[in-house]
Amino acid sequence: MGKEAGGVKKWLLKTFIILSCFALGCTTLIGYQPPASRLINVQAADTAPTPPKDQTSNGWALPLLFGGWFIWNGLTAQPGGANFVVSESKRVVSFTSTYDSGVVNKITSVTTQIFRNGKWSDFSSSASWSLTNAVTPGATVNVDIGNSLPVGTYYFQFAVNYGTIWPFQATAYSAMTKVNILANPVPATAIDPQATPRTIFWGQSTSLAANVQPANTTADITWTEPSNYGNLSIATGTSTTFTSITPPTDAMLRNDSGLYLNIPAKATNDAGADPQTVSGNANVIVGGLLPQTTIVNKTISYKPALLDDVKIFPTGFTPSYQWTPQ
Repeated sequence: MGKEAGGVKKWLLKTFIILSCFALGCTTLIGYQPPASRLINVQAADTAPTPPKDQTSNGWALPLLFGGWFIWNGLTAQPGGANFVVSESKRVVSFTSTYDSGVVNKITSVTTQIFRNGKWSDFSSSASWSLTNAVTPGATVNVDIGNSLPVGTYYFQFAVNYGTIWPFQATAYSAMTKVNILANPVPATAIDPQATPRTIFWGQSTSLAANVQPANTTADITWTEPSNYGNLSIATGTSTTFTSITPPTDAMLRNDSGLYLNIPAKATNDAGADPQTVSGNANVIVGGLLPQTTIVNKTISYKPALLDDVKIFPTGFTPSYQWTPQ
């Protein structure tokens, strides 16, 4: 009897130990919480977050029949990415917007949001704007983000506020833009400017991208405006917008193949860098129809490149085409 009782006690002790270990394991798996610092959702610096506000559609302006403009408030050229050396005292991000001095379309302020340490927050910046020389009413907006940010990668979104009197007030949100603050200058080694779309109507706009290498270069990028044929929204930075104008008399308007424009872009490195500069041209075709080649008795399908990505035709313009065998 004593041996049996002792055996039962040992069995109960083993069972208790096993159950205790199982309970401890469950507590470890279910109840354990890591240190609070590990619960923070750390956003990698080179991973683009979701912007705090959806990007607002681009602004535009249409001339009225009896003078003046109908303006839909908004950005007309989004801010491009930027790279700055940490020692630079002034760090400016630029974009363009609709603008008019009236109570409805006047820019009243620009506010900034920054993504850092895994979250978005308000950021103190200084903004200024000046009228552009484009045909339509607009302004170039320069946002100085200051020199307080240390080396790292940051994301920004800008909010442009319009109108001086309620209820004629509105806010337009920019595309999110990436800004790198680098410890040392990074020279540009190549540049390949491109236009999208490449073929446009007279009076239409196209986006220009410098496509500079490496992408994090701190070189100063400048664009040269083609004389007499159009305007650039911004003359500096990794991207800009070209808007063609229609000269009243120009022989090239009668060129069936359109006017071929080269819009130069140049990246200038810091003193002592090799190479000192790299340059290239963005090619834009304004107006006209490109010649086509085919084989006799073959069926072809043709869509003028001018119609690619066209959302709004220039005022008073009605496209029509006529086939002429050559």
